[in-house]
Amino acid sequence: MKKSEEGKALALVFGLTAVVSILLLAFALPGVHAKPNDVPLAVVGSPAATAHIADGLEARQPGAFDVMTVADEAQARQQILDREIEGALVVAPDSVEVLVATAGSPTVATLIEGVGQGVAAQLGKPLHVNDVRGFGTGDPKGVGLAAGALPLALGGWIGGVALMMLIRRPRTLVISALAFAAVASITLNILLRYVLGTFDTNFWYLVLAGVLGIAATAFTVIGLRSLLGGAGLAVAAILLVVLGNPLSGLSSSPDLLPRPWGTIGQLLPPGATGSLLRNVGFFSGHHILHPVIVLSVWLIIGLMLYTVAVLRKTDVSADDELIDEVIGVAEPGQDEPLEQARHHHGRHEAAGARSSGLPHSP
Repeated sequence: MKKSEEGKALALVFGLTAVVSILLLAFALPGVHAKPNDVPLAVVGSPAATAHIADGLEARQPGAFDVMTVADEAQARQQILDREIEGALVVAPDSVEVLVATAGSPTVATLIEGVGQGVAAQLGKPLHVNDVRGFGTGDPKGVGLAAGALPLALGGWIGGVALMMLIRRPRTLVISALAFAAVASITLNILLRYVLGTFDTNFWYLVLAGVLGIAATAFTVIGLRSLLGGAGLAVAAILLVVLGNPLSGLSSSPDLLPRPWGTIGQLLPPGATGSLLRNVGFFSGHHILHPVIVLSVWLIIGLMLYTVAVLRKTDVSADDELIDEVIGVAEPGQDEPLEQARHHHGRHEAAGARSSGLPHSP
């Protein structure tokens, strides 16, 4: 028995070490190998100047930028605000102006500023940097939005698990999950706006975006857990935390993640939620169709999985009993059999007392 316990302990030590190592790699590798991939960059200038800049960038960083020509500075600004490009270089006769949007990605904005510095130095002209769209007044670096990926991912995951611990009735569980998504979204947006200062406008639109993101995450967890039990929780953790958080691109940009991980990250709830909040909060809702569709699909999948589990009456009672034992919660109706057993035991005691001639209390 002792050897068996030692073997289990050793296996657990190595297993937990593997989990920690995988988490480290999942969170660190995207950042270590981050580099620009086809970042859309516009140039305002002559076709010859555009071609010269594009050729120079391609020679130094192959595949890093997708350079295009726009008619004038006003068009470049509008395309940045419409989320069609990340920045622009305005090559004028007497200067080089760089247009960026730090609210889109501070890392990409810094990268484009570096390109502008190189072009200005090569042409021997002064450089001017213009931030077309910045973060909120209280959070100029956008730390709140970048840090929000993990709370959103973990919040939906923990919320789904916690609700399933305490609520067994399907209708009540669904209503509670929706209520949690609404209350959590309002609270998080209050913190982002009034405490951190990340957002200055569009509060209620941001609340709606948060509701969709948190609901999609929570119902994904509920659906997988209901149908697959403990294995479903593991799958949800991998999708939402191990992959979803580091691939969300909130701390940098999806365009800076190694291919195809940036694209995959935008197909998972944390990445889609981050992009939806960014585009609603800073860019007047431009380019929100993709994240809305992604989150809606995850929400529908979660509801479908949960519906199938309810209709099939999938038995995850072993997991439920373990959870109940840990938190000390009994399922409705569990006390009833216990009382029946006590009553049955009391009748046996009374019958035994009568047969032995001993007095007994009613």
